[in-house]
Amino acid sequence: LDVGRLNAAVRQAAGKGEDWVRDAVLVALRFTGTGLKGHTKIIRVHTPPERRDAAVITVSESGYLDDATGGERWRLWLKKAPDGTWIIRRALWAWLCERPGHRFYSAEPCP
Repeated sequence: LDVGRLNAAVRQAAGKGEDWVRDAVLVALRFTGTGLKGHTKIIRVHTPPERRDAAVITVSESGYLDDATGGERWRLWLKKAPDGTWIIRRALWAWLCERPGHRFYSAEPCP
């Protein structure tokens, strides 16, 4: 996924003194969306031991009212810049495909 637009927004918001750019989870949610599309949203944050300058954040949503697509998942790799803001270095996204007996993630539309 293209993270350039969001990272530009982070730089612009930092210039205005906005606080959300200093919180990795808030930056991730700005990218993935803060609303709830289904009935469950799970946010997992992993940081290196004894360091807080990088994070891998996974945002999973489920409970979509669709016969094939049960949700979505984003995995974001973030890095803390010297000014304390967070930028996204890489982002992946996939649909949660659900059919009887089958549950898997796919970057392609669910069958």
